[in-house]
Amino acid sequence: MILVPLAMLGACASQPGEFSGRSKTTILVMADDSDPTTLARSNSTHYRVNAGLKGAMSRQGFRLLDENFAEAQLGWRFHDRQPESDLIQAAKLMRQSGQANLQPEILVLYRLHSRHRDNGYATVVRTRLAGAIFDIAGNRFLDEFELPVAEYSAPADCNQRCMDRVVGSKAKDISNRLGTVLGRKLAAYSPGGKDRKYEDDRDDFDNEDSFKLTLEGFNSEESREIIRVMTNEFPGYQDLELISRNRTTRLYRYDSKASRAKLEKWIVILLSDMGFNPDHEVDITVAGNRISVTRLDILDPYPPKKKQNKKSPRFQ
Repeated sequence: MILVPLAMLGACASQPGEFSGRSKTTILVMADDSDPTTLARSNSTHYRVNAGLKGAMSRQGFRLLDENFAEAQLGWRFHDRQPESDLIQAAKLMRQSGQANLQPEILVLYRLHSRHRDNGYATVVRTRLAGAIFDIAGNRFLDEFELPVAEYSAPADCNQRCMDRVVGSKAKDISNRLGTVLGRKLAAYSPGGKDRKYEDDRDDFDNEDSFKLTLEGFNSEESREIIRVMTNEFPGYQDLELISRNRTTRLYRYDSKASRAKLEKWIVILLSDMGFNPDHEVDITVAGNRISVTRLDILDPYPPKKKQNKKSPRFQ
């Protein structure tokens, strides 16, 4: 839990409904490198993560500010290992600057931890992403988040510069996962709570669409069950093609005539029937031509959870 001075943020109790909502909300994202085990702010990986995060958040209806833009506009200069309290204060000062394009409502501080292990034949680089969300406009703490640990392979003689390149090469994946988690977290504080994340301008069933379907963090049996139901039981299904797979991730082309709203609803039902808690154990994104289903509780999948039998039709 991140401790924040009361004078700076007021009471830390989050009260859904006070946050103005996701539509056109301006978010300031800053790297929190106060912990010496995190990548320093000057590391180029942060620039690449922020660049990818802009697109991920924009697709969900948010405007994103990053610290580089703020530095250029205000003539500021952030340095490595800046205390967290300084970053929170900086966000509040931006709102007092009088500049219309520097009015963040939400502050996201993320910490990118990076460690490595020498296995003799190769180096294993492990990253962990965590952080906190603050309502700067409302002067309060909102929530915190943590993504599962990710592991990447590197050469046996990989030095620090080499490891930085390895982590930097995964910046797009890191930003996409971070954007998904932030979108779901912030949706909880929009009016009405966790309402629909994405608009769909189609009827329930319309022309066929091809989706890029990603299953991440599920073991083989769980993945097969998800695909079995999506191809055999989801109305509107047309075709499926496996594009690639590895130990934890499977990528498919999924063709369907069903609307995005229906597909998201059915996937929630499917995962619930498999024993998962859609609010805590999995993250579901249906946006544009992308469907992403990620298991958040673990990266190394355990045996599948027991499926519940349903007598009535599930997908209507």
